[in-house]
Amino acid sequence: MKNYYKLENGTISMATPYKELAEKCGCNLQTDKNILRGYDGHLYFENELPEKPQSIINAERIEELKGFLAAADYWGQKYIDGEYTDDEWNEKKALRKAWREEIRQLEGE
Repeated sequence: MKNYYKLENGTISMATPYKELAEKCGCNLQTDKNILRGYDGHLYFENELPEKPQSIINAERIEELKGFLAAADYWGQKYIDGEYTDDEWNEKKALRKAWREEIRQLEGE
């Protein structure tokens, strides 16, 4: 089944599979393959999808890095238990330090 969509101010304001209703509302025929969800949760036609602001990109990267840090917390326990050599532990500490520095830099932007 084809759907009909109406675009207003860059976002999809209406969707219907009913041709008569679509014609009354001024909808254009589009396929669902042309519809994407934007960073803001709104639906857009593919060619109308807005770029993410840098602040959103930074926030997503910060969350990703914090996830890496949380997932890597067990490395310290493994080192304490003797499962890592000093060299392996130093590599992991350097990686965690780099993540924290990147978080601080992104939070400052």
